Amino acid sequence: MSAAEQVPQGSSATTVDPITVIFTIPQDTIPRVVARMKKNDRPTVQAWDREQKNQLAAGTLLSVDNQIDVATGTVKLKAQFPNADSKLFPNQFVNVRMVVDTIRDTVVIPTAALQRDNQGTIVYTVKEDSTVAVRRVKPGPADGEVMSIESGLQEGERVVVDGVDRIREGAKVEVVQPGVTPGTRPPGAAGAGRERGQNLTPEQREAYKKKMEAMTPEERQEFRKRREAQKAQ
Repeated sequence: MSAAEQVPQGSSATTVDPITVIFTIPQDTIPRVVARMKKNDRPTVQAWDREQKNQLAAGTLLSVDNQIDVATGTVKLKAQFPNADSKLFPNQFVNVRMVVDTIRDTVVIPTAALQRDNQGTIVYTVKEDSTVAVRRVKPGPADGEVMSIESGLQEGERVVVDGVDRIREGAKVEVVQPGVTPGTRPPGAAGAGRERGQNLTPEQREAYKKKMEAMTPEERQEFRKRREAQKAQ
């Protein structure tokens, strides 16, 4: 997984080819960046448009500021980009992505699943009997909507993403599959187990999340009964 820092902040420059961009990253990331710079291994930096749909340019990290902004806990960095096609302009607003590390063969979870208590970071795992257990984990770098887990979770374990403020250790939860209309099965599914294995797009997950949130308690109860009936088939 590539850990990326994204900061929507651009800067002006006196020349346009090459051109420099100033951006910030969290202070906790600085040791890894500095270690690479000392080895003369300058991270690749990408400049993207406002909507983060089109890459405008690719360059390299040029320098790291020597002080931390105590108000934001961030450090300024400067990257340099070749700009022969003039896609970057002085004072332009851009999003910056910088690959700090590449971590292979790691466990990843949705960032929304990671929670914090007074002792550190936790996730709520769902056991085979649909009860919830609190699991202490050590998080690694994050990349967008996913986060790596260095320890505390095994591949294939299920974690709670929605409604974590309403559950507790040992509580029984209803496992629902995003993107599947309540009371129905996707084409070719043989039961609830197959439903959970379907590949879904982020849009489908978001749509199903909204649909479940809009259900009344009575509708949820009816949905639970239909699910139990499906499992018995």
